[in-house]
This record gives sequence, structure tokens and C-alpha cells, in this order.
Amino acid sequence: MEQKLRKIYFTIVIILAILAGAAAIMCPVMGFDKNTPADSGVHTFFGIAYWTCVAFIAAAILGMIGFALIQIFANLKEQPKKVRGTLIGVAGFVVVFAVAYLLSSGTDLSADFLRRTETSESLSKMIGAAAISVYIFASGALLSIIYSEVTKKLK
Repeated sequence: MEQKLRKIYFTIVIILAILAGAAAIMCPVMGFDKNTPADSGVHTFFGIAYWTCVAFIAAAILGMIGFALIQIFANLKEQPKKVRGTLIGVAGFVVVFAVAYLLSSGTDLSADFLRRTETSESLSKMIGAAAISVYIFASGALLSIIYSEVTKKLK
């Protein structure tokens, strides 16, 4: 059953990726630029292509999450230790992001820059939290590499 779900998932993702790529490529091929008149129909196609790509990306993300949840619940009875490890990993990511969000000030950028880019303070705080999360995960990866190399040398 696991192999069937993987095949279905990868088939759906590949099809969505091809369709989204084709929709994104069609607009420049049709000659869209700043000087294209608004009534030429190219603007309409650009809107369709853009929202098609957004819909395909959203569908791919929802499919990925859906199939992951199916895998977790399907393996719950067969391999509970693997499922528990997966849930601990997800909880770890949530905890790291929550800590990063609490550490982020949201005022790292000047008020003038926030105004010019039309960025709110809450969005700035989320961006800061994402950056801090990346720093935490990169530091953890670096420390685990150093730890594994040191323990390998000591054995």
C-alpha cells in the first residue's frame, strides 16, 4: 500500500509541476512586457497563468501534507516507533519556530524601509523568526557534524 501511495503522490506532483511550468512559460512566449496594451488579451492570460500556478502549488502542498498524514496514520499500528519519531520531529520544528518567533523583534529594519516595501511589523517579525529558525537549524546541523566526527575519531 505504501508503494501505491508513493506512486500516486509522485505522479500527481509531476503532472502538476508540468502543468504549472507550461502555464508559467506560455505568458512570456506570447509576448508579455510592460508595453503590452491592456486590451490585447495577454494580461488576461498572464492572470490565468499566474493563478493557475498558484493553484497548482497550493494543490501540491495540500497533496504533500495529505499523503504525509495518510502515511502516518497507515503506519500507526504497524510501526508506532517510526510514527512517534516523526511526530517528535514535527513538534521540534514547531518549538524551534515558536522560540524564534519570541526572539524576533520585528523592528530589525527601519520604519522607512518597511513603509517603502509595504511590509508590516508583524510580517517583519515572521521573516525574522524564519531567519532565526534557519540559524538554529544550521547551528544544530553543524554541531551534529562536529559531534559525529569527534566521536568517530575517539573510537
